[in-house]
Amino acid sequence: MPQPSLTPRDLSILWYAWQQRFVAVRQFQRLFWTQGATVTARNRLNELRDAGFLASETFPVGADRTLYFSAKAGNLALVKAGLLPEAFGGDYPRRPKEMTLNLDHDLRVTDLRIAIEETGGIPITWTSDHQLRQNRGSAGPNTRFADGLFEWEAQGKRRLAVLEYENARYNRDRWPNVLLRLRSKHSDRLVFLVCRTPARVRSATAIIRATRVYADRSDGLVIADFPSVAEKGLKAGFVDLEGRPLDWTSG
Repeated sequence: MPQPSLTPRDLSILWYAWQQRFVAVRQFQRLFWTQGATVTARNRLNELRDAGFLASETFPVGADRTLYFSAKAGNLALVKAGLLPEAFGGDYPRRPKEMTLNLDHDLRVTDLRIAIEETGGIPITWTSDHQLRQNRGSAGPNTRFADGLFEWEAQGKRRLAVLEYENARYNRDRWPNVLLRLRSKHSDRLVFLVCRTPARVRSATAIIRATRVYADRSDGLVIADFPSVAEKGLKAGFVDLEGRPLDWTSG
């Protein structure tokens, strides 16, 4: 079978797959076929897979049964296009055997990224957790990384941010370590914390305030619930630890 010619959209698909590791059909559709049918997105993804540029796995059940992920030929195409360093040409994930909690977490982070990037048409620059791991430097293999770094411009000023998504509940004893890591590693960034539900936002806010890690900087962390952020991005109603709303349009 002859390989398809890669379009700019195809290269964007391959780059997104490398950054996020696993991406569902609905997510690719939201990104690249906003006015198209799911079958249109799936057909092109399957063409890229059949040509070796992507790989896929289909689980027996689940809302996101079929996931696509990077493959060597796709990575080499990114290297050739100058989008991926040559050293990462062989960097692609193992085929997943089941939908794990970690995989569910990663898919939800991708949902959050897509929604944040859609916000208000402002240009968002994103660094995924996989990119952070690949550039870990002297950090050990068990080092905990943020779920993503991003930035945007508002009124001529760069705004720097870090995403932390709590998928499975952190126990009360774990919160100080999570917050201290975020504050020490990303002291120049506003922390966007996303919790599963509005009820969890309320309980997590109380726990975070009790730790006093952000006692001297209550506006250094903003929090919102997953359903709202996955739909509205930065417009989801983020509030700081004092309940003040985030103004993401100001410098």
